[in-house]
Amino acid sequence: MLLSRHYSPRDYVGHPRNHAVTSDAQGILYFGNQGCVIEFDGVGWQKIPVPGAHEINALARATDGTIYVGAADVIGRLETSAHGTKRFVSLRDRLPEALRDFGEIHGMAATTQGVFFSAGSHLFRWQDEAFHTWAGPESTALTVLEVADQLFVHRPGEPLRRVEKDRLVPFGDADAFPRDKIVALLRLPGLARGEMIAVTTTQGLWHLEADGHARPWPTEVDAWLRREGVVTAAHGNAVLALASRQAGVMLLNTQGKFLRRLDETDGLHDVHVRAVLPRFQHLWLCHDNGLTRLQVPLSATLFGRDQGLHGVVPQAITRHRGTVHLATERGVLRLQPADPAAGENARFVPVPGLNGRYHTLHSTADGLFAGGTDGLDFLPNDASTAQAVLRGEAIFALSPARHEPGRLWVGAATGLHTLAPPRKHLAPHHGVPDRLRRAEHRGNGKRRTLARHRGPRRSARVVHSGRNRIRP
Repeated sequence: MLLSRHYSPRDYVGHPRNHAVTSDAQGILYFGNQGCVIEFDGVGWQKIPVPGAHEINALARATDGTIYVGAADVIGRLETSAHGTKRFVSLRDRLPEALRDFGEIHGMAATTQGVFFSAGSHLFRWQDEAFHTWAGPESTALTVLEVADQLFVHRPGEPLRRVEKDRLVPFGDADAFPRDKIVALLRLPGLARGEMIAVTTTQGLWHLEADGHARPWPTEVDAWLRREGVVTAAHGNAVLALASRQAGVMLLNTQGKFLRRLDETDGLHDVHVRAVLPRFQHLWLCHDNGLTRLQVPLSATLFGRDQGLHGVVPQAITRHRGTVHLATERGVLRLQPADPAAGENARFVPVPGLNGRYHTLHSTADGLFAGGTDGLDFLPNDASTAQAVLRGEAIFALSPARHEPGRLWVGAATGLHTLAPPRKHLAPHHGVPDRLRRAEHRGNGKRRTLARHRGPRRSARVVHSGRNRIRP
């Protein structure tokens, strides 16, 4: 579970499905909705109608800050009136008449060379208040890709092409290039000048060198990417976000290492993500059912019911053999590591053999002690069945004796006990009141132990100095 916020259609009073997202220099967000662009300034929502449009599936911010809009047979931009309100202005009549029924806008990108629109097999560029057009084969739509102020176009099975003034120049060898659709080109930290990462639909990520040579860029989630497919990708705040068809969003670091997968358990109300936008310390996701704002980078992860903690309240936490363990009223749980290949996040799972109601834990080199309502159990590292050390007495605290290796202080309902090798029997330590709740060893070589206990009406502190002396 991550720090996120879901915005439902009730919040922005629009259609559930959002197709595109961009932002302006002031941080205002724009979402492509049904028949309108929805503006969000962090406080309130505003609708900007787009006459004649059904689904707004493309948005882009030009280098001058203007927001451009694309839909089926609709192409234009947002302009601000003298009163400060925004309205849509169509540019369709600026196209040659024969191209005005261009159909769906498949993508849009902006560079200093202009604003580019992919419409069917055509590529339009808007620059200096005029359109320049390129026509291609009718079979497959062009994908437009912007990276580092360079514009590329691509069709599956063909070489990547770079726009240089009025020409489409082949970039790289088509035979060595992935034949899959490229959904994004990204510049990641650590890459040399001119190098980039190509994200494909089902063939993973590829490293493109400055001369166009391509080679696979391996990640920890390659199997998941090939299985689930990628529809869009973005990079920001040291996080690489890869949105799949129906399995949520995969988050990687900039070296391709697995961070986590976002799905319903992380607050996504819809795993079908249509667009992703990194913005400041957040990642915005457009769904078929609303919008999600996710806090990144992932400085903290919250574990809840969907991560194995359903109906439990952790009583104690310790690290045993490098793995986090929790004592709960439903047994001892351990943190199971993430499985990047399967796209599975880390979660807590039960520890076989420790199924009671536990209050405290202590890790040793040869096993794990668990104290609880029914007594004290020990689970050896090489066994799946716990050994009962003590039964019939509640155990609330465990603490090692620092200067007596192997000895363990045990706080129980009847007072303070010690457990020494071979750890088969408890020995009571006289002079300590009952219902000891916490014990910890402090000192500088004199074997001082500070213990806290709770009686029927009061809390107290006792100090043990030496082997047998107890004083309040």
